[in-house]
Amino acid sequence: MTRAPASVNGSLRQLAGGMPEGRAFLVVAAEDPPALPRFEEQLRVLQIASAWQHLPGLYVGLVALRPDSLDRVVDLLRRNATGRVGISPLYDDVDRLELAFRLAQTALAASTVADPVTVFDRVPLTMTVLADAEVAQRVVQVVLGGLEDLSPDDRDVLLDTLAAWSTHNGSASETAGHLYVHPNTVRYRLRRLEERTGRSLSNPRAVAELVLALEAVRAA
Repeated sequence: MTRAPASVNGSLRQLAGGMPEGRAFLVVAAEDPPALPRFEEQLRVLQIASAWQHLPGLYVGLVALRPDSLDRVVDLLRRNATGRVGISPLYDDVDRLELAFRLAQTALAASTVADPVTVFDRVPLTMTVLADAEVAQRVVQVVLGGLEDLSPDDRDVLLDTLAAWSTHNGSASETAGHLYVHPNTVRYRLRRLEERTGRSLSNPRAVAELVLALEAVRAA
């Protein structure tokens, strides 16, 4: 991941050094041209200090706030973003500025047109996958290698079913409702997935491995 240029670190450190006592900070990385029109002004109206700088293809800001204001800032970002945005974890140590910048970039990489604002701490599986592309690809090969001889459409059906099952409480009935199929169809697909991968969905560790591999496929 790109290191923060000295000029960026310098400007962000300058703001951090002037933060009111009890304030923490987060770094925001947005697509450039700015995906956040007038966002700095809107923060100022809320009495939230921020500093921003353009990089090639990137618009980077440091936002100083109290921890209980984080959701308010994220909501404001979601309402105003016109492009993809990544948000770092909240820190109170200026020595973590460069780390915060890198994590904001990683969150930006996970953002999509459908879900343009990504908070690093709120999607840990996706962030784990994006942290090292080579490791993520190896995880896919190890965990999902048994699906390689399937047709792309068949493979996608199994993975889409796993994705729906993992976000619908592991319930075949809820998953079926989401996918508009019969619960027995969901169970059949999941059994095929278990047979192909050699991983049981009744084993928490196996489920974690499958979902991590799924995230890696989706992030590729």
